[in-house]
Amino acid sequence: MPHFPPALPTPICALAGVPSQWLILGGACMLGLMGGMAFLLRASPARADKGVPRPLWQRLHGENGTATIEFALVIPILLFFLLMLIQIGMLMVGYQFVQHAAFRAARTAIVQIPGNQPGEPVNQINAGGDSGKFGFINTAARYAVMPACGELDGATSAAGPVLADGMRQYFSAYGQGAPKWVDNLLAARTEYAAKKTRVKLLNASRNGLDAGDFSQLPEFSGMVTYGPKDPVVVQVEHDMNLSVPYVRKFFQDGTQTTRAGEGAYTTITTRGILSNEGVDMTIQPPPFPRSN
Repeated sequence: MPHFPPALPTPICALAGVPSQWLILGGACMLGLMGGMAFLLRASPARADKGVPRPLWQRLHGENGTATIEFALVIPILLFFLLMLIQIGMLMVGYQFVQHAAFRAARTAIVQIPGNQPGEPVNQINAGGDSGKFGFINTAARYAVMPACGELDGATSAAGPVLADGMRQYFSAYGQGAPKWVDNLLAARTEYAAKKTRVKLLNASRNGLDAGDFSQLPEFSGMVTYGPKDPVVVQVEHDMNLSVPYVRKFFQDGTQTTRAGEGAYTTITTRGILSNEGVDMTIQPPPFPRSN
């Protein structure tokens, strides 16, 4: 059973920020794009002899066509910078979704751990095997990261059809038909989230008297017991799909096959830390009859 001293800080949610190299690369691409646009849009010198016929030797040695050649040389560089900016922007948005998934998973953990389920008493969770409590934590992370997911065919995840059926019932309750994305997109993204998202419960170590060290966190395995206000650390790893061609190889950690064909992914890892509620919130029978 892990023991956490009372002095160990338990912030509401300790999550890492966007990697600094993405910000630096995005700033460099923005400067390059602005510089290229300024080069293309620079003012051309006024011609005093506009409309006046020029000798043949001046026409042969003039600057006609220079702007076209400069544009042809500069546009590939501008296109590269533009694609890089698009991919970096998508990475930053995806990182925020994975951060939110870690928070949602940690929030679900501190609510589910104090519960009482078969094989998992109050304040205990089977973090290394089949666990009903851990299933809720895993599902919370996958649902939170779905907006940033790619698309995969298949039906190995039971959550996709259930979620799609729930959306159909939602639109039907308002007298409307379900949009096409419910059938075409929702199941494919649910499948991607199920296969490309990994959730772990981690241990927290102490560094000194007043600080917690969360840089090296050994993974829990088997039955784990938490006390009231103990920090619950949840790590979420997601293989984010890189959809921008040509420039995704600068960020990829591996290749994969999605519904769109051969692609690449980069692994994003975040952690959420919250304090265990630690109290079984079972509602006791009222001292007087309840009115309907």
